[in-house]
Amino acid sequence: MPAGSVAVRNVATGGVFSGFGDRRMQMQMVNRHIRCISRVIIDPRYRGLGLASRLVRETMPLLGVAVVEAMAVMGRVNPFFERAGMRAYEVGASVKCVRLIEALGMVGIGEREMIDSRAVEGKIERLEDSEGEFIEGQILGFLESYGRRKYMEPGVERTRYVLSKLIGSWVYYVWFNPEVNVGA
Repeated sequence: MPAGSVAVRNVATGGVFSGFGDRRMQMQMVNRHIRCISRVIIDPRYRGLGLASRLVRETMPLLGVAVVEAMAVMGRVNPFFERAGMRAYEVGASVKCVRLIEALGMVGIGEREMIDSRAVEGKIERLEDSEGEFIEGQILGFLESYGRRKYMEPGVERTRYVLSKLIGSWVYYVWFNPEVNVGA
């Protein structure tokens, strides 16, 4: 079943599934008319043959709903959902991510360096006191909404986790069934 509220879905569908005064009614509409593809797994021996695209393309019409959606972190690397006929919507970084990326840039840690958590952690450890305190405050603020992760001790593991959130953007895919209308 699909997630209840996905901001990019509102863009992709022209807001058809938003704007209800009653959250319960919105969820009923979403659950009735949308299905979400969460995993497509192909045995490694058969990858590269177009099987994932074919499986998705041939299965979507059988679901009998107006909208089929998928979200993929690897969408830019392997756009098989697009080859299956789905439309891609790039999902930009959140304000929270942009803020931390900018803060890291202010102390000399560029976006290109963010693929190496050990190097970034080394730079953070070598910051002068005021810059170090600034970045620590920014990281703690960033982690505030990540449950128990907000209590992670400073170090390479925490840095690796934070960087994975900053550089791991995803792609939203949508397919509209030409045979089914939302009002049906």
